[in-house]
Amino acid sequence: MSPLVLIRNKIPRWVIWMGALIYLNVDNDIAGMLAKAKAGGGEILTPKTKLSDQFGFIAVFWDTEGNRIALQTRK
Repeated sequence: MSPLVLIRNKIPRWVIWMGALIYLNVDNDIAGMLAKAKAGGGEILTPKTKLSDQFGFIAVFWDTEGNRIALQTRK
């Protein structure tokens, strides 16, 4: 069983949201990075979402270890 399933079954979701959220700049390829994360066993939590013209877009996913990772791009 994957660590992600174990985390979901044993730890309340609100506890997981309390941890650190790391943002990575993906140079305009959020869709490609989300596809890689999902193919590797991750789970998309927030699809590509526009923040503003100034700040661009973000997306958030869980990796297979249960970490939340945010992706950011200007376009």
